Amino acid sequence: MDHSHSAGEAEDSMKKTYASIIIWGAMAVTCIVLLFSQNVYADEPIEGIYGGPGVCYDEEGEVVAVDFEDEDIISDVPAELSEAEDAGDQKNLSEISEASQEAVLAAENEATEDEGTFLLDGTEYKKGDFLGSRRLTGYSGEQWGTDTASGQAAKAGYTVSATSQLPFGTVLIIDGGSGPTANVYDGIYVVQDRGGAAIESGEIIDIFFDTHAEAMAVTDLGWTYADIWIAVPA
Repeated sequence: MDHSHSAGEAEDSMKKTYASIIIWGAMAVTCIVLLFSQNVYADEPIEGIYGGPGVCYDEEGEVVAVDFEDEDIISDVPAELSEAEDAGDQKNLSEISEASQEAVLAAENEATEDEGTFLLDGTEYKKGDFLGSRRLTGYSGEQWGTDTASGQAAKAGYTVSATSQLPFGTVLIIDGGSGPTANVYDGIYVVQDRGGAAIESGEIIDIFFDTHAEAMAVTDLGWTYADIWIAVPA
């Protein structure tokens, strides 16, 4: 038997094996290098994408894959974005029409009244001294204009004419009463005007309205008597 020939064949076989190992090893290293250089999970959020694991980007920082099935991908909105949204809310709030603001204020008044307090010009009031029951009447800007004895312009749902025993600026609460329109005029008002003998005697509280029809409606169905309190800050 030719032992030298067998030894040569074994040596060639071993060289081929080594070569295969080297080639496959080099390919594996190349694949690993390409994998980690081209498609790496982000440890930190990328601008425009709020997340970490599940977001892939290349060497230039370009996003190449986003796995939205991963619930952990979306993190809390950054503080800068929240502040921007808050600023937008403030802008929207400043653009609310005057009528809308009045509607909001009316809703706040209704809510506070349920709690036994009344909101007027940003201040909460509660019932103080009880003045007793008074008859209600109405007068209007259409008939009398908006000039008042106090010098303040009369406002519907705000101004009342009352006896001089109640100084200008006295805040009154109308809450409860009897008659055909009982409770319709419940609310909080400010004494800004004076009137005739019946008003000066303290017998009547005269409520200001924009229209003559609204003013006449107070007594169209008969006298309404209301319970009156002097309001004090809550």
